[in-house]
Amino acid sequence: MNMKIVVGICTRRRRRMLDACLLSVIRQETAKNFEIVVVENDTEPRSKDVIESYRSARLHYELEPVQGISRARNRVLQKAIELGATHVAFIDDDEYADQLWLESLTTNEYIDTPVLQGIQCFVYPETPSFWCVDRRNRNVKTEGRSLRTAVTNNVRFSLAIVNSGIWFDESIELGGGEDVDFFTRAHAAGFEIRSTNRAITYEWMHAERLTYFAQIARSYWCGAADIRAMKRTKGARYTWARKFHTAIAQPIIGVVELAISPLFIVASVDAFKRRALAGGKKIGKGLGRLAGLIDLKPQPYKRVVGC
Repeated sequence: MNMKIVVGICTRRRRRMLDACLLSVIRQETAKNFEIVVVENDTEPRSKDVIESYRSARLHYELEPVQGISRARNRVLQKAIELGATHVAFIDDDEYADQLWLESLTTNEYIDTPVLQGIQCFVYPETPSFWCVDRRNRNVKTEGRSLRTAVTNNVRFSLAIVNSGIWFDESIELGGGEDVDFFTRAHAAGFEIRSTNRAITYEWMHAERLTYFAQIARSYWCGAADIRAMKRTKGARYTWARKFHTAIAQPIIGVVELAISPLFIVASVDAFKRRALAGGKKIGKGLGRLAGLIDLKPQPYKRVVGC
């Protein structure tokens, strides 16, 4: 297969992070047949000068003034089709790529795999918050493992998915989980998803994301997004039957874990933090699942974290 790949970067008011991300992608020297599409999801081209400073013919800029991460991602897909691409890779604007990232996503071993998910590592602040728990290796899995969905922080997929009629759902607006929804539908339509540990991106863990509340809030909207994706592919009745009891049980278990977490200080402060976080995240995820079941839509992208 003659693969032509477009690297999509959706951005909003993160000039410094975008600059680092772009530099890491442009330096993918071993991957030759690729172009980069940056979609700025804002009413004004606040970051256009950052993109233009690279003076690269393979770099394309698009402004999507209607807010919504799905709209920005679909703008990438539209441009990729215009450019004659066969595949799209996504990386977030608050990440930077390993120098062999694209080569690893386009290796012959996985060339016929419709969706290939890489791994994400975390870069922590020099002085992290009290509630920061190191998760550097959380995404490492068996090489080539089959998955049922994927996320857009590090992924490469065939435009055959889009040509089959599957696009990012723009009704999600400023909600999260549009990528889980997209790839869950792709998998349900028969497109294989696999993972590789060789394609690596690094995410800057901004201090605001490491507070206790921020971590619980993420579990909340992720729980709602997972339910939304399941309802789309399995139906509301099936989802209620499978997930309602967990939406009730998880917060109860979480409250118990949170209540007993001080006892773990005897072992270590880190053990206490992990238990308290685990309890809080169960509460958040359970409430998020309940929100998803009753069609509430959390909007985590209303606020930009980072710069």
